[in-house]
Amino acid sequence: MIAVVQLVGGFVKTAALQVHEVLQEERESGVSQTEWWRGREELIKHLPPYPALRRLWQAGGFDEPEDPFDFGLARTLDGVELLVRRLSDEKRDVTAGQAPAGRCSVCGTEFDGARRGRPRDYCSRACQQRAYRQRRSAT
Repeated sequence: MIAVVQLVGGFVKTAALQVHEVLQEERESGVSQTEWWRGREELIKHLPPYPALRRLWQAGGFDEPEDPFDFGLARTLDGVELLVRRLSDEKRDVTAGQAPAGRCSVCGTEFDGARRGRPRDYCSRACQQRAYRQRRSAT
């Protein structure tokens, strides 16, 4: 989970830095990024070795590009979703067919022990609280 937070945070930070740089360049030059790209019409002269790129330019593919932040964030989150699904599938495969991890020390119900952390002695929070109240009343 920490790695995912760092990944998304890093993407957002990098995107913000890019926007900051573009705005700074626009202030210093007095030319907006859109105006600058419109001024690159002569670029088409250098595209013959790249016919697919030339056709894309001529068809207006560069006129209204998809917002890079929205596109990048969506692809990043798509990757996170795939990771979560894969880990969920792996966990399901590992736990399939395993015997229950233990019995509740209060009610005797079997539980799977899928939670992390300290070993569990109780099947639920309610049984844990019952055990706590029993221990307190015994003192």
